[in-house]
Amino acid sequence: KPNCYHIDQFEELRPTFMKVIEYAQQMGLDIIQGDHEDAPGQLELNTQFDDVLRNADRLTTFRQICAQVARENNLIACFMSKPFMGVSANGCHHNMSLWRGGEDVVNMLGFDSLSGMEGAFSYRVGGENTFMPDPSIDERAPGPIGLQSIGGVIKHLGALTSIGSSTVNSYRRLWDTGFWAPIFADWGYQNRTCALRVSAPGRFEYRSVDSMVNPYLMGSGLLKAFDDGIDNKLDAGEAEERNIYEAI
Repeated sequence: KPNCYHIDQFEELRPTFMKVIEYAQQMGLDIIQGDHEDAPGQLELNTQFDDVLRNADRLTTFRQICAQVARENNLIACFMSKPFMGVSANGCHHNMSLWRGGEDVVNMLGFDSLSGMEGAFSYRVGGENTFMPDPSIDERAPGPIGLQSIGGVIKHLGALTSIGSSTVNSYRRLWDTGFWAPIFADWGYQNRTCALRVSAPGRFEYRSVDSMVNPYLMGSGLLKAFDDGIDNKLDAGEAEERNIYEAI
C-alpha cells in the first residue's frame, strides 16, 4: 500500500507521534509539521528553524525522546540510515538559510510557565535572510550570497558527505539509487535527485546527510563551506533540471 504522505499510515501511528510531540514541547521543541514518509513506519516531524547550535541540541534531544516513547510502547526507534534495502532510507535533510541580525525570543509553546530553562525555549526571530532572491538580478534564483554558498557546498560535497554519511550503513543509502538519496555533486530547484535542493525562496535543503549524523559537525561543516563560497565568490554552476537517476 502507499506510504509517502498517506494519511492512513500517518493516523495509524498517531498515539506514538502525539506522545513524541507532548514530550518534545515540554523540552522546548516547537514541532511545526509532520508526515508519513516513503518507507513503512517512517515518520518525519519537523521543528521550527533556529540558530544552528540550538538546532543541533534539539535534534539530539529529539532522538532521546523518540527512544523513550518507543520503549514505552514496545517499539524500536531506528535512526539507522538504511535498515532495509529496496525502500527509502532515513535521511536527515538539512533545510538552511543564512541570516543577518534578529533577536532571541522565548517561545512559551502555549504553556503558562516554562518546564525548563529559558534557553531551551528561545528561538531566533527577525533579521535578513541573505539567501533570498534579488529581484533586480533574478526573481527566481538565490541572491549572490546564496549562489556563492551553494558553490561552496558543491566544491566541498565530498568532505561534507563524509561528515553527514559517516558510517558503512550510510553508503547503503547512497548506493541503493532511485530512493531520493543524492549520488552527484549537483543542485537544482525542487529537484529531489540532487545533493542540494532549493526547497523554497531563501531556503536550501542539503540532502547528502542521513539520520545518524552528528549535527554539531554537520552544521559546522556547512557553515565552513558557505564561508569558502562567499569569501572566494565560488560559482555554483547551472541548476540541474533532469531526474539524475534517469540521466545516468
